[in-house]
Amino acid sequence: MLENFSYDTVLWDWNGTLLDDLAASLDSVNDMLERRDMPGITVEQYYEYIDTPIIKFYEHLFPVEPETFDETAKEFQNGYALHCNPPVLHDGAMDLLKALADKGVRQYIVSSAQEKQIAGMLDYFGIAHYFDAVLAAGDRLAESKVERTKRYFLERGIKHERTLMVGDTLHDLYTARALGADCLLLTKGHQSKEILERGGGKTISSLYEI
Repeated sequence: MLENFSYDTVLWDWNGTLLDDLAASLDSVNDMLERRDMPGITVEQYYEYIDTPIIKFYEHLFPVEPETFDETAKEFQNGYALHCNPPVLHDGAMDLLKALADKGVRQYIVSSAQEKQIAGMLDYFGIAHYFDAVLAAGDRLAESKVERTKRYFLERGIKHERTLMVGDTLHDLYTARALGADCLLLTKGHQSKEILERGGGKTISSLYEI
């Protein structure tokens, strides 16, 4: 594994990339729609609607007021916690994290999810020691991770030339481009292969393809 791997830094998205949580997310969203007496959405609609910041996603579904969006996000998180229990990683995640660590590659999580939520899952899986840092959100707004990551790299003098971003959405691709990093997009996450390739992404169907 990784015989020809030439990067010294890997930026991992969390939800949908390392964590296999598409079904949990879709189920939680459909629970919210059912409580509002609205029809559920298909996974294809979910793929099309997903966006950053996450409030844009909900605007496809029902009226959302920015000043009360925290309550909407909390409702989703409560349902997500029920459906993502127990949480599972994508096939190959454990093997790849260990192989990269053994190779001396620096690994970071770059996510729009909440830092506390990710920290709890890293402890659950026993994989926190593989990551140099978790660059996650401090609240439920799930805003862009571009500026947060650029600032972290700049403050620590980390070079982008040999950096690979691994994600599952076009926002991960845009993050990589903003950092000057290469990017691979997993097609088992929160956007379909067709959407990712339509947006110019290079896709993989399994983490083992890395």
